[in-house]
Amino acid sequence: MEGSFQDKEKEKIRKPLKILIVESNQEIADLVKDILENEDHQVTAFTSKERALEELKRKKEENSPFDWVITNRGFGERLQSKMDGITFAETIRKEKLGNPYITMLSRSAEAYSQKNLKEMGIQHTIGKPFEKGQLLELVSVVRQFRTQPENPQIA
Repeated sequence: MEGSFQDKEKEKIRKPLKILIVESNQEIADLVKDILENEDHQVTAFTSKERALEELKRKKEENSPFDWVITNRGFGERLQSKMDGITFAETIRKEKLGNPYITMLSRSAEAYSQKNLKEMGIQHTIGKPFEKGQLLELVSVVRQFRTQPENPQIA
């Protein structure tokens, strides 16, 4: 019996993550998607936060929520959405669309304190431009977040 609990924990750690990318710049979205798919994760990408919210709702109904949401801040000339990344993260929490680890990609990531970000529902920021290694390092952080009892999936 002892081994079965440990085996289940190891399986959780190795299991591919379900990741949602929401990035208004299609090139960046494709780059992030390629990096994470090459690590065998299940990745879905949108350039519109509204369409991404529809997908989050659909996944909630299927009881198959995302583990990790990577969103951009959402300001700029290429804006495909009426919603910024902060409002998007707050909407996920407010509408209880799962309990994903949320990372925000932003050119101005340093402008926010960690306390303010957590209050907005964002666990981490990555400044643009970013390195591939920064994303890959976060995979283990997200997996750890998913296994914490105080961070259960919200059905």
